[in-house]
Amino acid sequence: MDTKKASPHDLITTINYYNDLGDGSAPMPVNVGKSQVTNKRLMLPVTTTVTNVTGDNMEKSFTLDRNGFQEYFAECEGLLKKVTGASRVFAFDHRVRRGPFRLA
Repeated sequence: MDTKKASPHDLITTINYYNDLGDGSAPMPVNVGKSQVTNKRLMLPVTTTVTNVTGDNMEKSFTLDRNGFQEYFAECEGLLKKVTGASRVFAFDHRVRRGPFRLA
């Protein structure tokens, strides 16, 4: 990962996102074992600025409840409404669930 300092609270870095093929196929699962992580997904590297909010007075203005998943949950709610036709959706928790994975 190529990184360089931008300012005392910023770090310019590369974050790898899943590169959706756009054909409707499901992504390969990421398997996490006791001593190994297997990720065969196609990734798209994106250079971005990450801001460190610790220290000074910046940290006090952020909370996990307000800044952690608020936008993510709203996006999920909108997507579920659109896909299912539901009139109301309330996202309140998140879990990663996966069963055994076998290559065919």
